[in-house]
Amino acid sequence: MSSQARRLLTSAHLALVAAVSIVYMTDPVVAPAMWAVMGLSGACALLIGTHVYRPAHRWPWWVLAAGLLTFIAGDTYYFVMEEHLGASNPFPSPADACYLAMYPLFATQQRAISITHPLGDILVLALLARLLTPSPVDGSDRAVRLLVLGTVTSLATDIAYGIRFPLRMKG
Repeated sequence: MSSQARRLLTSAHLALVAAVSIVYMTDPVVAPAMWAVMGLSGACALLIGTHVYRPAHRWPWWVLAAGLLTFIAGDTYYFVMEEHLGASNPFPSPADACYLAMYPLFATQQRAISITHPLGDILVLALLARLLTPSPVDGSDRAVRLLVLGTVTSLATDIAYGIRFPLRMKG
């Protein structure tokens, strides 16, 4: 694929995500669907990028796409249960199974298994630190910068969610 075609594909993906993000932020009725579209487009971008750029080891990118799909499946289930079926903060639920399945997929190379949301976040941070240690982010490594941005965003939303909906144990 030519560099011009790659730039066009990247621009189209960024335009899609920007448009979907605007709709997500402005129309709460369709926000869950837009969130799912953003996640699915991210997984598709990983798979297409793996095909286009043909890295020496493709399976880590496929596993990362699978992790993103499990995360989006969990969020979509949670949103549908809460927004459309009236369940108030459904916990535990199949969404939590998806979230917990996500962490080992993200951490496959370390063979680590996360057992809770906060520990999973710490694990993702450790993996990110390991990724950045051998070769710090430089101006030409856009993939690493996007992984950093995605990780920081995910952690920030996990923290915000924990503050907004603290876990209340029944007892």
